[in-house]
Amino acid sequence: MANPANGLKSVSPAAVLGEIAAAVPVDCRDKIIVIGIHPQLIEGTNTKRSNKDLGRVLAIARLAIARNEDALLEWPELWKGALQQSFPDEWRALAGRVGQGVRALLASESDLEQALLTCVNGLLASRPPTLEQFRIAGQRLLQDAIDPIETEVVAGE
Repeated sequence: MANPANGLKSVSPAAVLGEIAAAVPVDCRDKIIVIGIHPQLIEGTNTKRSNKDLGRVLAIARLAIARNEDALLEWPELWKGALQQSFPDEWRALAGRVGQGVRALLASESDLEQALLTCVNGLLASRPPTLEQFRIAGQRLLQDAIDPIETEVVAGE
């Protein structure tokens, strides 16, 4: 349904992530599932590419939560479907480690600060969160979206 104020169609952030994942070729799987913090820097900066990518995920989660407190609860099924479609033979292995990057980011204060900095200059520029608010968005992402899909894979469902 279009927003009468601006004429733009409202789209769920989870649906966008699912569509992106479904469109990614198999040889690019490491680009959609960041499984850790890597030292590779964005050219011309001191910013780790994985921090920027993982920060973007937390930013989208934060925006989704701001719009609908329970939005992240929809994400596991969307991600699962996108992984199954894109990687039919590997989706379980990928889903089983989908949270490694976010956990690594949340465990490193300096990496989390760098991820936040990339977001306050980008996706979250109009409403920049504090570091603690950003961390909470990551914890909610783990609790509501990542843990359920990882648990499902471990249980063999």
